Amino acid sequence: MVATSILMLVLTLSGCLNGDGETEPLDSADLGVPEAGAGVDGFDWTGLNASYPYDALTQYCLDAGNCTYWDGQFHQGTVYELDTTVLDAVVLPVPAAEPVSATTAAGMATSAWSLVETYAADWFVDAWELNTYVVGQDVPSADAVSDPEIIVLSESGQRSTSIGLNAEQVACSVTDGLPTEAQSAAFVPGSLATRVYPVHEHDGMAIFAAECITGGFRCLALNFSGALGGNNDLYDLVAHEVGHCLGLSHVGDALDFNARFVPVADIMAYADNPSRVSCASNLNARVMEGIYAELAGQERPAWMDAVDHMGMDPWEYETVDCPLPPPGILARQTT
Repeated sequence: MVATSILMLVLTLSGCLNGDGETEPLDSADLGVPEAGAGVDGFDWTGLNASYPYDALTQYCLDAGNCTYWDGQFHQGTVYELDTTVLDAVVLPVPAAEPVSATTAAGMATSAWSLVETYAADWFVDAWELNTYVVGQDVPSADAVSDPEIIVLSESGQRSTSIGLNAEQVACSVTDGLPTEAQSAAFVPGSLATRVYPVHEHDGMAIFAAECITGGFRCLALNFSGALGGNNDLYDLVAHEVGHCLGLSHVGDALDFNARFVPVADIMAYADNPSRVSCASNLNARVMEGIYAELAGQERPAWMDAVDHMGMDPWEYETVDCPLPPPGILARQTT
C-alpha cells in the first residue's frame, strides 16, 4: 500500500499541479420547452410544478431516431463499478484569488452528496458512508490518507485539456503526485490497475478512474480551470464530477446517452443556472441504491440488467436543498 501522505502531496505541489472531450449540449434557450400541464404528444404534465423545481420540462433529444429514450420519463444510469460502501474523499486546496472560499466551495460540493441519503432506503443509509476531508480544514483519517477512493485535485490553469495524462497512472499513483514526462514515457500499462475506465472530460475538469491493484477503486477529479466563474460554478462542477466518481452517469443530455426529457435541476445534468447550485435528487438516490446494493448485501435491482438506466416519472422527481457556497470575488453577476 502506498504510504505517501496526501498531505505530503499538498506540500510538494503547494496545492497546485506543474481525453476525450464531449460536445456541449444545447443551451436551454435552444430547447423546446412545453408549458407545464399542456401535454406533449400524449403525455400530460398537469401538476408537474408541484414537485419539479422548474416551470416546465426541458426537451433535450428532439428526434426519436437519435434518442436512447423517447418516452416521458427522466433517466439515469451508472458509469463505474464501486468496491466499497464506505468512501473517503479528499479535497485538496484550490489555487484561486480567494483560495479559502474556493476550497470551502469544493469541499461543500463533495460532502453535499451525503444528502442523497434524504431519499435513500433505510438499508442504504445504514450501509453507505461518504467521509469528506478538506486538506487544511479537516484532519483526514489514516485510511483517507493512505487509500482514498475519491480525490479532488485542482491546479491553476497550467493545462487546457487532460490529453497526455494516462488514466491508469494518474488514478493509481496520484498520492505520489502526478507523473512526470519521463515517468509517463516509461510507464507499463497494466502494472497499476486491473481495469481502467475511459477518461471523462467536461468544462475544465477531467475524471480518471481505475480499479487499482493496490487499494481498489480510485477516482481522481482533476480541476484544471481553478475557480473561474465563481464559487457557484466551481461547486456545481466539482459536485457533478464527484457524482461520476460515486458511479452516476449523466441524465440524458450528454454523450453517454440521450433522453427526450432531462431533469435540468439535477446536479448530473449539463444545464446551467448561475443563481443557485444543484443538489442530489431522488433519481440519484435510486441509481446509487442500484450501484451499491450487492455491496450492502441487497438484491441487485432488475433495471440494472434489463435496461441499464433507471426511469422515473417527472412528477415524482425531487431535489434536496443544499447551502450556497461562499460567493468569492469572481462570482458571476446575475440579473
